[in-house]
Amino acid sequence: MPDTTDIQQIAISSHMTNTTTTTNSRKTSLFRPEEESSSNNDSLCAPNCDGEPKRGRTATETTMVSAASDDVSTANVVALTAVEEEDDNEESSTIHRFFFHFIRCSSPYNGNSDAKGFALDTSTRGVISVGGLFLITALLRLAEDAAGCDTFLVSNTDECTNEIYGMRPSSLITAVQVAVAVLSSLCMPIIGAIIDHTQYRRLIGRLTALLLLGFNIAFVFLNANNWFAFLLLLIPFLFTFSVHSTATFAYFPELTNNEQTLYKYSASFTVIQFLSMLFVLAIVVSSINVIGIQNDVVATAHFSQLIVVAWSTIFFGVAWFLYFSPKPTFADIPPGSTLVTAGFRKLLNTLGKIQNYFPAIQWYLVMIACVNAALPTVTTVVVTVMAGIMNFTPSEVGIATMIVLLSTIPGSWIAVQMARLVNPKRSLQLSLLLWIISINSAALILRGPEHKTAAYLFAVLLGINTGWFDPSERGFYVLMIPKNQDAELMGIYLSSCQIIGWLPPLIFTVMNQAGISLLVNLATLSLYFLLGLLSLSFLVPSYEESVNQARVYERALDESNAVEIFDGTTIEDVNRTDEHVEEFVSIGNIHVVDITPTTRNVSE
Repeated sequence: MPDTTDIQQIAISSHMTNTTTTTNSRKTSLFRPEEESSSNNDSLCAPNCDGEPKRGRTATETTMVSAASDDVSTANVVALTAVEEEDDNEESSTIHRFFFHFIRCSSPYNGNSDAKGFALDTSTRGVISVGGLFLITALLRLAEDAAGCDTFLVSNTDECTNEIYGMRPSSLITAVQVAVAVLSSLCMPIIGAIIDHTQYRRLIGRLTALLLLGFNIAFVFLNANNWFAFLLLLIPFLFTFSVHSTATFAYFPELTNNEQTLYKYSASFTVIQFLSMLFVLAIVVSSINVIGIQNDVVATAHFSQLIVVAWSTIFFGVAWFLYFSPKPTFADIPPGSTLVTAGFRKLLNTLGKIQNYFPAIQWYLVMIACVNAALPTVTTVVVTVMAGIMNFTPSEVGIATMIVLLSTIPGSWIAVQMARLVNPKRSLQLSLLLWIISINSAALILRGPEHKTAAYLFAVLLGINTGWFDPSERGFYVLMIPKNQDAELMGIYLSSCQIIGWLPPLIFTVMNQAGISLLVNLATLSLYFLLGLLSLSFLVPSYEESVNQARVYERALDESNAVEIFDGTTIEDVNRTDEHVEEFVSIGNIHVVDITPTTRNVSE
C-alpha cells in the first residue's frame, strides 16, 4: 500500500527503495560489514568530502539500479544504515542521526546542488505515491457507484459483479497496470538510450516534472462525471512517472566520486522519502477527520491532490530549475546502433553474457522476475479488497498505509539479523515463505468489514515482508556480482523486475472478469512467490557456491595479463593462434586466460 502508485507506475518500477547503495560494491554490502571501507570523510556536510563528479555506470544502468529505491522506500531504511551504525558504534537511530547532520549543516550535502536536487525530487515522488493511493481508492469507489454497486457496498456481504464499460470495477485498476507495464517494458530501453547518448537529461527531467504537476492538478477535479477519463489518464501519468525516475536516477553516479559518501547520500534519500510520506499521510488523515470528510473518498482524493500539487510545485521547481545541473552525454551511440536500438542491444548483450558466464545469476533472475512481477498486483488487489469488500474509509486506508510504512523498519532489521544468523539465501527463502503464508492467510480472513482488525494485522505483515524481502533480495544479488560488473548486472536486475510485470495483473483481470472471487485471485498471487522459492531453492546454487563464482572470477581477472574470452571465442581458438596461453580458471562457460602482451590482441 505505500507502494500503490509506484506499483502501478512501471509495474512499479520505482518503490519500491533502497538498495541503491548496493551498486557501489560489496564493500558496502548489507551482509558483509567486515568488508566495508573505513573511510571517514563521508559526512553529509563535512567540508571537502566530495571530489569531482565521477563517471561510471550509464544512465540506464544506474536508473534501473536506483529506481529500486523508489519501490520500497521504507523497506530498506534501517537495512541500509544498520551496518554503518554498527561499524561506527553509534546507538542513535538512522532518522535521528540524519537530521542531526542535516540541521547542523549550513549547506547540506556539502553544497552539492545535484545531491540537494535529488533529495527534493525523491521526497516529491514519495508524496505523489501517497496522493496516488487516495486517488485510486476514489476511482474504485466511483467505478462501483457508476456500475450500480451501492447495494453491495451497504451490505458488504458479496463482491460487486456489475460491469461498467464491459469490465468489473475491481478489474479496472489492474487493466491500467497491464497497459503501463507493457508500455514501460517496450519504451524504457529507448528512453534510457536517449538519456545515455544525448544531452537532454535535465530537459527530460524538467518536462516530466511539469507533466506530473499538470496531471496532479487535473486530478483535483475528479468527480462522478469524469472518473473514467481520469482512469485512462493514469496510463500516461504513471508512464511519465517512470520516465521522470529514469532521468532523475541518471544523476546518481555523478553525485560524488567517494563510494562511502554515495552510500550515505543514498541512505539519506531513503530517510527523506520515508519521512515525507509519513508526514503527508499524517496531514491527510488528521485533516480529513477534523474537516469531517473522512468517509468521503472523492473529497479526500481532492484534499490529498492539493497537497501533492503544492509540494510538487515547490520542490520539483527548486530541484529542477535551481539545483540540477546540465550534463554531457554518458557515451556516444555504439557503432551500428541508433537511439532506438542501442538500449535493446545492450540489454540483449548483457542477457547473453549472463547465460554464458554466470549460471547462478541466470536462475536468480528467474526468481526475481516471478516475485517482482507479482508484488505490484498484490498491493493493487489488497487496496481493492479494502475499498470494495472491507469497506475501508479513506482515513482507515491512510492508517493502514502508515502501519505498512512503519512495519518495514522491523522487517529490515530482521533481514540484517537473519542474513548474519544463517546466510542471505536462507534468509531470502524464509522471507518468500512468509509472503506465501501471509497472502493465503489474508485471502482466508479478509472477508468483510467485521475483519478490519485482521486487516490491520495483515498491514503489519505486509510491511515486515517488504522490509525483509527487498534488502535480502538485492543484497544477495550484489554478492553474486563480480566487481566492475555491478552497473551492467544491476541494470539487468531491474529489467528482470519489469519484464513480466504485465502478466500477473493480466491474469488477475481475466480471472476476475470470469467471476472468480477477489480473495481467490489474491491467493493465486502466492503462486508467483512459490515459483520464486522453487527457483531459488533448486536452481540457484548454495550461497557459498553462488558467491564463490564471483570471487574466483574476480581473482582471475586481478591476475597480471588476465583477459576474458568473449564473443564465442574459445580457449581452443586462442591456443591455435599462439601457444603462450594458459587457462587458469574455468567456471561453467567462463574461461579466463593468462596471455603474454605479445598475444593480447589475439584473445581480445
